[in-house]
Formats: sequence, C-alpha cells, structure tokens
Amino acid sequence: MSGTQPAASLAYEAVKKLILDGEIAGGDLISENALAGQLGMSRTPMRSAFQRLESEGWLTLYPKRGAVVTPVTSTEKREVLEARVAIEAHAVASMPGEARRTLHTELVDIAKSQSESVAARSLTDFSELDVRFHRAIVAAAGNSVILGFYDSLRERQRRMVESSVHASAHSTEAIGHEHLDLAEAVARGEAERFTSMLRSHLERVHEVRLSNDDEGAK
Repeated sequence: MSGTQPAASLAYEAVKKLILDGEIAGGDLISENALAGQLGMSRTPMRSAFQRLESEGWLTLYPKRGAVVTPVTSTEKREVLEARVAIEAHAVASMPGEARRTLHTELVDIAKSQSESVAARSLTDFSELDVRFHRAIVAAAGNSVILGFYDSLRERQRRMVESSVHASAHSTEAIGHEHLDLAEAVARGEAERFTSMLRSHLERVHEVRLSNDDEGAK
C-alpha cells in the first residue's frame, strides 16, 4: 500500500492538472487505460486518482466506460464570479493608502508578466498570472479569513480562466490593459469605480452577465 499511495497521488495531481489547464475539457470522456499509458503509470494508481477526483466533483465515473469530466455550468460560473466581485471590492474599499500604493506596484508587475506570457503564447502562464493578479488584491487587505475563503475558489478560477481565454472573443491583450486600469483604480482608492470596472471585466472575459447590487437597490 505504501508503494502505491505516492503513485496514486502523482496520478491524481497529473490528471487534475490536465483538467485545470484545459487540456481535458468539461464533458470529455477519459479512460484509466489511456491516461495511465500517457502518463507512464499502471492502472491501479490511476483508478485511485479517478475515484478521488470523482469524490471532489471533478469527474463522474461510468463503469467499463471511463469517466466524464464535470463541465463548468453557467450557474457555477456566475456564482463564483459574483463571489469574487464581492470579495475583491471589499478588499479595495477596506485597504489603507500605503497598502494600495504597494499593491499597485505589484499589480503592474504581474500585468507586465502577463504581456510577456502573451508574447510567448503561453496561455497556462497567462491564466496562472491572472489568478495571482486578483489574489494579490485580496491579500493586500490583510484579512486572512477572507483570503482563505478566496483561496478556496482558486482551482475553480484557474479552470474558468483557462477555458474562457480559449473560448472568449475577448483578447489576452485586452485583459492585460484592463488589469492595468484596475491597478490604477486601486492606487487612487476609487473603490466604486474599481467594482464597476471589475464586474465589466469579468463579464467580458467569461461572457456571463453578473447581478448588480446597485441595480437591485433601485
């Protein structure tokens, strides 16, 4: 057992990475044999990996057929994005001035790295930097409980960004420019403007309509 557990963990991480990176898309039918051969592993650890991924909601197993990758539903996408808007907007509104200035520098650096990843045509790097950009905003507010909750959404975010960047008509260059605009709003302490820009930014990238609290109050 001790010999198979590390292999099962490696298989789990490898398959999960394929899902998060968008190399295996939602709705795809995959098999233990095929992936075990692709990754140079035996079926036993791959079977354990599939079972674990099913328990976490990433796969649905079908005996003698394989497994189907759970797609991101429109409802899940909208709810995750609305949670992000609420958390990031709160972070900017509660952030002291010195933290905003320090964060602005960090955000600009990340946006520049994103531009480099676009030039290198690395969508995986671009997606990871996108998650880093938005996480930095939450981290700068200094609330570890809120940051922990935000981090619980990280894998969903990564997968959503990866699939949206591939499918959306909104270009990676445009995303980079919008990140710089968001960074500028942070530096100026313009919380309401930041929130409005963030909502529009996420709607364009993920091609979804988010609820607007201001509209609901009217």
